[in-house]
Amino acid sequence: MVLVQEATKDAPEVCQLMQVYETIEGPYCSPAKLATISQLEEASDTVRGDGINTWFFFNGIFSYNHLQDNWRWVSKAPGILEQLQEPEKATYYSD
Repeated sequence: MVLVQEATKDAPEVCQLMQVYETIEGPYCSPAKLATISQLEEASDTVRGDGINTWFFFNGIFSYNHLQDNWRWVSKAPGILEQLQEPEKATYYSD
C-alpha cells in the first residue's frame, strides 16, 4: 500500500495498492493487478505487515489518471537512484 496523496483539512489521505519493483532508472511503482484470491491474500498480508509505504510519495510525484482510474508515479530525480533513499529502507506506518 503506497501513500499517493496526503490528507488535507478538506480531503482524506489516499493510498493505492501498488506493485513495487526495480528498473534501470531505479525503483518504480504501478497499480497492482491481482488476478487470484491467493494474490489478494498475499497483498493483504504484506499491507498488514508493512503498513503504508511513503517513500514513493516523498521521492516522486503522483498524478491521477481519470481514464484509467488510477495513480501514476514519476520520480523527482530519474536516473540518480544512488542519491535517493533505498526503497527497502522506506518509511512505513500502520494503524
